[in-house]
Amino acid sequence: MKKIRFPLIMTVLALLTGICACILLLVLSPWSSPLPAAFLYFVPAVFFGIITGICVSGKVSEKICGVITAVLIPIFLIGGFFLTLWLGFETATQSVTDVEYYEDVLDVSSYDSWHDDTDIDLFPDDIPKNAENITFYYTPQFLQGGETLALSYKSSAEQIGEYLEDLTSDSIWRGKLGDASDYPIDKDPFVRSNIEWSESTEVLVFTAQPYIAESWNHGTLVYAFVDNDNHTVMFVYERW
Repeated sequence: MKKIRFPLIMTVLALLTGICACILLLVLSPWSSPLPAAFLYFVPAVFFGIITGICVSGKVSEKICGVITAVLIPIFLIGGFFLTLWLGFETATQSVTDVEYYEDVLDVSSYDSWHDDTDIDLFPDDIPKNAENITFYYTPQFLQGGETLALSYKSSAEQIGEYLEDLTSDSIWRGKLGDASDYPIDKDPFVRSNIEWSESTEVLVFTAQPYIAESWNHGTLVYAFVDNDNHTVMFVYERW
């Protein structure tokens, strides 16, 4: 047992590192597609495990096994560093369109802070069960890139009317889409969703804060579309 102690310890440590890395990715970004790549963290455990087995078999001396293990440690540390950078970048810049992760996104996006500061219940905590034609889009903020959270769906005429009534008191501006030229409003913040809005569509703006006065190069814009004719509503939170 003594002669395999070093490679065995490294096998256990590498295995625990791989498990922690996968759990961390699942917690921080459950929708992340690079998750399978996280299993690369288990490569060192496989190599150290093989070395341990060879050492046990006696085909290679304890000294050689120790030297090989010592050489592999810095190689795997450097590889793990760059793997972490790559996975971090992929996770931080990946857009989400799966409605299944809607509630997770609400918890991690900066919309949650805006909601706490303004006390405006814009995005629903849960998507209504009777909602149809659901379109969801989220892209996280990364470096100079902006953050966008958008949700659109078709509901009953009564519910759409309630949205318009309830949200009007919280809005700083309400009007028709064609009259909203003072704000950089995007009629389709989703990726080519081809949503068509009727002439009766009402636009409600809740926050319009450019970081520099009269310049929309950076800022926060929160608004909603309410289409009574098509019984469709859209909520948008943008921060860039």
